[in-house]
Amino acid sequence: MDQVLAEALIDAPRPAARIKAEREERQQRVTRRPRRPRKPAEEAPIAAAGDKRAAEQPPTGQPA
Repeated sequence: MDQVLAEALIDAPRPAARIKAEREERQQRVTRRPRRPRKPAEEAPIAAAGDKRAAEQPPTGQPA
């Protein structure tokens, strides 16, 4: 009986106000994320070294 009730609650239509609130909350979460500017290769020696290593290895046939 509980399983049937749970499925009915999951499938029940949500009120428009709650849908709108959830959408706004998701939007705020997305806009709150700070963006990190990309560094040029000169300022990121680790990335440059990783690129060199990747260029030295033969392709394995599988996408990375």
